[in-house]
Amino acid sequence: SSRKRKAATELRKPAPDKQPRPASVQYWSATHVADYLRAYDPALSSCADIAESSGLDGSRALAGVSGKDVEEAQEALKDLAHPLMPAFIQMDMDGSNQISADELAHVLTRVRGRPVLASEAAAVIQEADTDNYGEIGFVEFTAIVAAGGDSDWS
Repeated sequence: SSRKRKAATELRKPAPDKQPRPASVQYWSATHVADYLRAYDPALSSCADIAESSGLDGSRALAGVSGKDVEEAQEALKDLAHPLMPAFIQMDMDGSNQISADELAHVLTRVRGRPVLASEAAAVIQEADTDNYGEIGFVEFTAIVAAGGDSDWS
């Protein structure tokens, strides 16, 4: 189970052949939901395929789904309605469902009002990166926010 990593030197835009991901989950297509499930946990790939082929879009995912086919994905789908999801989506500028060092540096530069290098942001990511993929997924993001002032994110 290997996850694709973003380039560490530049912010990437979504692939030109891919529909841009809306900022609000309720407007996500089934492909966006499936991409999120795959990034959430590569083991959910078959659930993601089912969600995509059955047309499980963002509004239906937020409304809640049931069924044996998506049972494994319930936790990930529940996170789509989490109050921190909009902030995570905004930080994830390339739509990969992961926050890279470059994306975090961009956000921290705006928040702190001074330039923050990707290497500084990489150190913050390393602190929070419990799965050791080199990026922050949504679960890791919520853990950092819950930690409050105990991290360099603020």
